[in-house]
Amino acid sequence: MAKSLKSPPADLTRISTRNGGTFPLARISKVISGEAQLPGGHGNREMPVWGPFFSRVDADQDLGRMRVDSLARYLRKIQQP
Repeated sequence: MAKSLKSPPADLTRISTRNGGTFPLARISKVISGEAQLPGGHGNREMPVWGPFFSRVDADQDLGRMRVDSLARYLRKIQQP
């Protein structure tokens, strides 16, 4: 899959490094949910945006937000120094 991409995939363990040593939890949550504007290398909005997938919970709307938050916090946890 990576070979077919126009740009190589980002190293998700280096988000903090690319952000001056601080993990941007709120911004990452918005990227996952599809609320944030993505840089040019990500294509258009027709690409998979995971927010709707995580939010498709008929019984509990908050569960979708919890899923996005859990993924963003996991990404924060795996950051390399």
